Amino acid sequence: MAHATDMIINPLKDQNAYSVQFASPQITDSYAISKIHEQLMELATKSTGPRILLDFSNVKNLSSEALGKLLTLHKTAGESGGSVSLAGLDDPNIRSVFRITLLDKIF
Repeated sequence: MAHATDMIINPLKDQNAYSVQFASPQITDSYAISKIHEQLMELATKSTGPRILLDFSNVKNLSSEALGKLLTLHKTAGESGGSVSLAGLDDPNIRSVFRITLLDKIF
């Protein structure tokens, strides 16, 4: 069983590009969100111009706290010339959360 903090981080061909797949369908626990955020911020700050692709294909539930952390990650990566992109927003509930909060316009 996947833990809420489990992620698969794959470096892509480009040295500053990473694909991140969340293993748990639930990203709602405050402790887990904090740990995930720490790992993602490390990717965003360890080089200039990081490109991070977040794959939400396994995620079924996402808290507002997690959305706030995504905004911080987006801002941090952008400040160093990088970017954060989203993929796998196939679940209608997850897709609607991004659409209702207008985060689909940011990412």
